[in-house]
Amino acid sequence: AAAKSGHVSGAEHWLRALGQRRDLQASVVNYNTVIDACAKAGDADRAAWWLEAMREGQLAPTIASFNAVISSCALSGSVGEAERWMAEIEAARLEPTATSFNALLHACSRAGDFGRAGRWFDEMSRRSVAPDAVSFTCVLDTLAKAGAWSEAFVWLERMHVAGVAPALAAFNAALNACAKAGDAKAAAEVMRGMSSARVPPDRISFAAALDAAARAHDTRRVSGWINAMAQASVSPDEACFNVVIGAAVGRGEADAA
Repeated sequence: AAAKSGHVSGAEHWLRALGQRRDLQASVVNYNTVIDACAKAGDADRAAWWLEAMREGQLAPTIASFNAVISSCALSGSVGEAERWMAEIEAARLEPTATSFNALLHACSRAGDFGRAGRWFDEMSRRSVAPDAVSFTCVLDTLAKAGAWSEAFVWLERMHVAGVAPALAAFNAALNACAKAGDAKAAAEVMRGMSSARVPPDRISFAAALDAAARAHDTRRVSGWINAMAQASVSPDEACFNVVIGAAVGRGEADAA
């Protein structure tokens, strides 16, 4: 209960208390619960410490133990540490799962390291581990950070070929790539793709499309996206209005701003 509520210290206290009992012994499940709590708190050092404590207690960590530690590394964008723990999975003679790879891809995403993300994605295929929507979205996120919209389009197509339906997060990542590159036409194409896939855009989608149009000084598209938001019953937030104001000012449209 302490771990589920996010109280890592409380979970650790009870695991230590269990370890002091003579009539009971901490189980793999007990340790994994604490490791997972540390991971969700983004505390990679504590997650790793408890995994090592498992080993010292003569308990073999499971794939779930390692996955949780890799996930904790992902939250801090520590790709090197995440890779080290992936190697530990091999050393323990366990097989990495899609969750293992996705956690590592998430680390690459947080670090904006597309080179490593691409290599680990290919490693999934080499090991016959099927990538899912999370896998693709992590790669798309790394491309978004670089503004590499054309590569993002390639990965959306790869999703289609693999039979993985792009979720909202994948489309939004592609839109963010378009926004960073300031390519309003590419953003509009992604929005059309969302419509074809019957994935309704949310506020993040529209904000990225607005940002792309504003950076391209395309006030016509800026106005069009604001109208589209209204038609979709999506309320613009402060950030959206700042984009609109900035676009109007950039074009010298003081009255519109």
